[in-house]
Amino acid sequence: MEPISSLLSAYLLSLSTDISGHYRESVNLDITPIVIEYKNEKISFQHQLWRIKDDSVCATYQQNAIKFSSCTIKAKSLFSDICNELSRLKKPNNTKAQYKRMYCNAAVKYKPMVASISSNSISKVSSREKKCNELILKAMGSKDKKLHAKKDKYCQALNSK
Repeated sequence: MEPISSLLSAYLLSLSTDISGHYRESVNLDITPIVIEYKNEKISFQHQLWRIKDDSVCATYQQNAIKFSSCTIKAKSLFSDICNELSRLKKPNNTKAQYKRMYCNAAVKYKPMVASISSNSISKVSSREKKCNELILKAMGSKDKKLHAKKDKYCQALNSK
């Protein structure tokens, strides 16, 4: 009877492993990493329990603010596109319905990091403020009454505007 018991035990173990694996997959218990090429960008993210982990989106680019910003903006667009495609399915099976819910939630709730770099142009007001500050510094170390008068006149004109 020993061989039959071993065979039955192995069969039950195999069956329970398959059931456990199927359950873990259907509930999405494990963290699942994904990389999708989208608009010439590799967008990486992870999902678990049918939710996209926001902090994992484009995590490979977090050290480069401009690249990270570009990636997260494209990721938001990707989530919307996938949501739209999955919404077109007539009768999605349970797994596809879960994916649809996950991507549509991300399309609505995910907030991309938006960074922009602009040129460092000095406005007229800031250049005037700079000139006033320079005169204040010069006047602080000087007893020259003309310099103090010039500083007072220039800075007062600036403050009155």
